[in-house]
Amino acid sequence: SKTKEMNLVSIPGCLTPTECYKAINSGSDAIKLFPSNALSFDAINGIRSILPKDVKTICVGGIETSNIREYIKNGNLYFGIGSSLYKSGKSLKDIKTDAKAFVKSIRDE
Repeated sequence: SKTKEMNLVSIPGCLTPTECYKAINSGSDAIKLFPSNALSFDAINGIRSILPKDVKTICVGGIETSNIREYIKNGNLYFGIGSSLYKSGKSLKDIKTDAKAFVKSIRDE
């Protein structure tokens, strides 16, 4: 892939097993399952079960403080948090508050 040619980390977005294997065969460093909220936990686990064990999957899309614990309980360890943490015009104070809420939701059981 072009990212690997440039000595960059490659984390392509994938939604299907076919896309995941195309990315792996192109040298990706990890797989971004995007949008994760379009997949059930069974579908995410199904995809992860057929990938090589050393391939990291990162759930991105729809990750919220209200659902991140469920993702973790279902074996997901890596996340990309975008619009639930930052939107254009959002104050730094609100971003910090929301970031702290994410940390709390991960730590609380």
